[in-house]
Amino acid sequence: MQHKKNIRRSSFFKFKKIYSSDYYNVSFYRGWHELSIFRIEFLKNINRKNLLNKYIVRNDYGIEKALIISKGSSIIKKNKYFTKKLKKFDCLHTNKSFKNLEIQCKKGSQLFIIVGKRKISNNKKTIFFNFEKDLKKINLWGGQCISRVFHGHKFTLVLFRLKKGFQFHDKGHKNEQITWLIKGKMKFYVKHKNTTLAANKKSVDIGPFDFHGGRSFGAIGFDAFSPKRSEKRYS
Repeated sequence: MQHKKNIRRSSFFKFKKIYSSDYYNVSFYRGWHELSIFRIEFLKNINRKNLLNKYIVRNDYGIEKALIISKGSSIIKKNKYFTKKLKKFDCLHTNKSFKNLEIQCKKGSQLFIIVGKRKISNNKKTIFFNFEKDLKKINLWGGQCISRVFHGHKFTLVLFRLKKGFQFHDKGHKNEQITWLIKGKMKFYVKHKNTTLAANKKSVDIGPFDFHGGRSFGAIGFDAFSPKRSEKRYS
C-alpha cells in the first residue's frame, strides 16, 4: 500500500474504507508518526485464513502490532498447537507475522489492529490480556475519566471511559495521539478547530504540542500514542 508523507499537524478524520464484501468491511487510517490503525467490522459469521495478512499488513514479521476486540468475539488459530478465543477488550500484542493466521468471528463483531512502522527485535513474546480485567484503573482526570494503560515497545494504548459531563483541557505533548470512540460521543477541540467525535464516525489525530480538550456526553474509546508515553501518571 502506497502512502503520501503525512504532515505533522492535528486533524479530524474518518477511517477510510479500503475493502468491502458481504462478510466484512476493512477501514484504515495512517497517523503522522509511526502508527497505522485498521478497523474490521464483521457483517456475517466468518472463518477465514490469511484475512489479516491479505488486507492489513504484509511482510509484517518483526513489526509491532496490537489486535483488540472492541465488540463481539473471535477465535484465532495459527496451527494445531495455537488457538485463542478473544472476547470484548481482549488484546493480542505481538511482533510475529499474521501470515497463515486463521480467524473466526461472529456477526456484529468489531476489531482494531494498531500497527507500528519499524521492526523490533524478533525474540519478543506474544502476550494476551484484557484491558478491563488485567490492567489497573488509572484516574487521570479527577475520577471523571477511568483509563487502562498498556505500554508496548514503541507505542502506548489506552482504553478510556468518560462520564457524562466530563470536561478537560490538555496543554499538548510531543507524542502523536490518535483518539477514536467505540461508544457514545463527545465535543472535542484541538487548537481552534472543533467537532463532535462519535463511535464509527469522526475521530481525531493530534499534532505535536497542540492543545486540545472537550466535553463528554458519555463515551468509551481508545487513545494510541507514538512514541509511547513516559510520564509518571501513565505508569
